[in-house]
Amino acid sequence: MERITSAQNAKVKRVKELLAQSKARRRAGEFVCEGRRLCEEIPPELIREVWMSESFAERERDLPEDVRTFVVPDSLFRSVSDTAGPQGMLAVVRMPEQARSGAGPDPCAEQAGPEPRVILMLEGLQDPGNLGTIFRTAEAAGVGEIVMDRGCADVFSPKVVRATMGSVFRVPFSICEDLPALAASMVARGRKVFAACLGAETDYRDADFTGDCAILIGNEGNGLTEAALSAATERVIIPMQGEIESLNASVAAALLMYEAGRHAAG
Repeated sequence: MERITSAQNAKVKRVKELLAQSKARRRAGEFVCEGRRLCEEIPPELIREVWMSESFAERERDLPEDVRTFVVPDSLFRSVSDTAGPQGMLAVVRMPEQARSGAGPDPCAEQAGPEPRVILMLEGLQDPGNLGTIFRTAEAAGVGEIVMDRGCADVFSPKVVRATMGSVFRVPFSICEDLPALAASMVARGRKVFAACLGAETDYRDADFTGDCAILIGNEGNGLTEAALSAATERVIIPMQGEIESLNASVAAALLMYEAGRHAAG
């Protein structure tokens, strides 16, 4: 273990940049996971280094091995941490290759290998908590892949990573430059594409999610763009009572993902 005591240390500054700046994360191809439980979810081959507060290192017996580890004073760890109540442990993690390069599915390319039965497509989702929760729910619902456009929140921001509860390491995902074009490409290959839309007439419970399908979820405030809606094979609505105008994006995504899973099981 290496001890660092100065906030001016270049390594400390680098961790702060990775926590605060998406550009720094993309440039380095690295991001930060904070908290003991989340760090335990990281595939070992992705861990670059581990950071601990002095008190954490003193009380923990089962410390990481075969990985570069830095120990810092508790006060310094608190100044670096992105959370209100730091647990005393974080890890610098290598991004999956497709996320680092920005290479998403090419709408015109041939797909290598079998496609997953259910794909979730996210357009312009900007709330980190929504995006992280969607990852976690997608894993629980058995979704095979998540595709995001450039308008979505940075999947490697600290808030998104925490909200995924480790699902970011287990659910395949990619970043797409042109989501409507990809949706149209899927339709051309025989996949059903369902768009969640307030103006739709079809109740999502009446839609036929059997076979290969994709689910389009749009921005929290504006919904899906007209281009994305036009690419879908069917628009569906989630009925609501009372005076509610719309559901939280992560709740809407959860209902549709589980409905798709129910059709697969039934």
